[in-house]
Amino acid sequence: MENEYTHVIFNLFIVTSLIIILFFILKKFKLGRYKNSSYIRVMHVLPIGAKEKILFVEVNNTFILLGVTANHIEKLHVFDSLNTEELKEHTANDYFSIAAGINSSNKME
Repeated sequence: MENEYTHVIFNLFIVTSLIIILFFILKKFKLGRYKNSSYIRVMHVLPIGAKEKILFVEVNNTFILLGVTANHIEKLHVFDSLNTEELKEHTANDYFSIAAGINSSNKME
C-alpha cells in the first residue's frame, strides 16, 4: 500500500517537473507568440520604468515613436522623412532625444 502511494507521488512529481520545464523552454524561445511581421518591426525599445517604455517602430517604411504604459499607448512622433541611410547613421537614442525636443516645443507653456 505504501509503495503505491510513493509510486503515485513520484509520477506526479515527474509530470509536474516536465510541465514546468516545458513552460521555461517555451518562454525562452518565445514559442507560441506572434512572429515578426514584414509590415511592422520594432527597431528599438527604451525602458523608462517598470511598466513604461518607448518604442521605435517601423510600419510600412514609416518610423513611429510610441510611448507605452500598462494601460495606454500614445503616438509621440512620426518620422516621415527618414530613410534607411539616415537610420543607420543615428542611434535610437538620437531619435528619442529629437522626439523629446519636438514634444516639448509642441506643448503650450
